[in-house]
Amino acid sequence: MVSQKKLILLSAITTLSVIIITGLYFYFKFPNSSPLYISGAVVPHHNLMAPQRADFFSELSKHIIPPRTIVLLSPNHYSAGYGNIQTTSKDWELGEGQVNSDYDVVSFLVKNNFATDEPSSFIYEHGIYNILTDIYNDFPNAKIVPIILKNVSQVELDKLEQGLKESCFDCLMIASVDFSHYMPTPVPQTHDEKSIKELQTLNINAIFLDPDVDSGSALALLVTWAKDHNTNYFNLQDHTDSGSNTKNLSVEATTHVFGWYQ
Repeated sequence: MVSQKKLILLSAITTLSVIIITGLYFYFKFPNSSPLYISGAVVPHHNLMAPQRADFFSELSKHIIPPRTIVLLSPNHYSAGYGNIQTTSKDWELGEGQVNSDYDVVSFLVKNNFATDEPSSFIYEHGIYNILTDIYNDFPNAKIVPIILKNVSQVELDKLEQGLKESCFDCLMIASVDFSHYMPTPVPQTHDEKSIKELQTLNINAIFLDPDVDSGSALALLVTWAKDHNTNYFNLQDHTDSGSNTKNLSVEATTHVFGWYQ
């Protein structure tokens, strides 16, 4: 029989080992600084910007402790399904591997009527699917809570945020949102200045009603999430447009914002 002293010693050794391993992890992952506390980020789902999006995720991963779960927000581009706020517990097969949904969080949201479970709505939803490879590459162990939004009310959005705080407070939130559409460069840049200002000033009402972005609801939820996590600084990493990217300034452009809240 193991004596009590040996059990205490084994427990102390185990605790010390965990501290050492954790310390080494932080030393090698963050050799020049401490990890940042980042509550959420915005990225485009426009796949013209896939290389830039991959670079952004790579940079993001260098600054944070890998999240257990990522809440992935997108507009419901095709008004699929019935609910204004939809989610799914399906797992996602990629060429590189598999991204799993966080069943516990999704079940909590559905059970408590914060969202409806409608997996068929996600089959063609590129706002979700286009981001999955980036998540897999840079946060391979993270699960996701995919959420697509129709024209939700502010009341519905506040209830959803409350449900996410109760079930997933430490989750990283990613808003998959494109910005200005259908205007030739450089016109959309002036529109984006207003939208970026709304993100920087955490103006929830203004971004919620912003007509230039393809999901004011997703961005309003992201801003609310940032405020409730006391991450009030919007770190703008990049601002691009498809016209400049393709060197065709006469076409109707889509613009893109990359940034996070810290």
